[in-house]
Amino acid sequence: MALVKISNVTKKYKDLLALDNVNTEVRQGRIVGLVGKNGAGKSTLMKCIIGFTKFQGRIFINGEQIKYMEHKVFEDTAFIPDINSLDGRFKVKAFIDFFKGVHPKFNEERFNSLFASSGLPLGKKISKLSKGMKTKLYLILILALDVSFLILDEPTLGLDIVYRNEFYNTILSSFYNENRTILISTHQVEEIEHILHDLIIIDQGKIITNDTIDNLLTYYKLITIDAKDRDKLNNIPHKIVTEGLSAIEVVVPRKANITGFKEAIPNLAHIFLYTLENAHETA
Repeated sequence: MALVKISNVTKKYKDLLALDNVNTEVRQGRIVGLVGKNGAGKSTLMKCIIGFTKFQGRIFINGEQIKYMEHKVFEDTAFIPDINSLDGRFKVKAFIDFFKGVHPKFNEERFNSLFASSGLPLGKKISKLSKGMKTKLYLILILALDVSFLILDEPTLGLDIVYRNEFYNTILSSFYNENRTILISTHQVEEIEHILHDLIIIDQGKIITNDTIDNLLTYYKLITIDAKDRDKLNNIPHKIVTEGLSAIEVVVPRKANITGFKEAIPNLAHIFLYTLENAHETA
């Protein structure tokens, strides 16, 4: 069942076509990755979904059409943008009190449980927190909301591997269940590969893939061939993902007629690179 339905959505910024007649959906109860290169249209699409920017076309969440700057969308949706949007003039406790006051679905019991092990200093100004601590504060506040749809836009950008791992572990343990949906935008697919059910790939403002992870892993294979045999790739759609002096690793369609080489299952980063390399040529 589609939680979000996106129909013929186009967005232009003066001469820049950020979204080009996008038609896609986000299914309910799934963790969905929205991936693409920098400037592919990920953040713009998310802003359209929550009504933060005007666009042509239609978007529905739970059957309700989204309108520009309509607060109703946040009755059951939470959004975590880059944490630089936090007001550094607040002390942590003051910001928590402010947040509680403006969100009627704030669950104080859940917040207290999450905050107890956070290590966040109540009396410190937000501007004095590290980026990791700011992200932790924002995440705990958002997870304290009784909503069923969570949208994350490059949420771990600039964080080290420890904070990134903690961030996604907290989301899985404290938010996600089969009745809740998470949409995560990133250009680092390898970072979220282990938690995804579905993958949407966007490039040049167009959706070029929207499929389940299980399906995607059956469409392709990773082969290792001698560098001298690269001419055997002629006329076969492919993407070289690792190139050494004597051997290369290549993603090809599973049905490709190329045999006699070592085969493996590609990861999502390999599939992402292959899709970008070949999508527009075959469109």
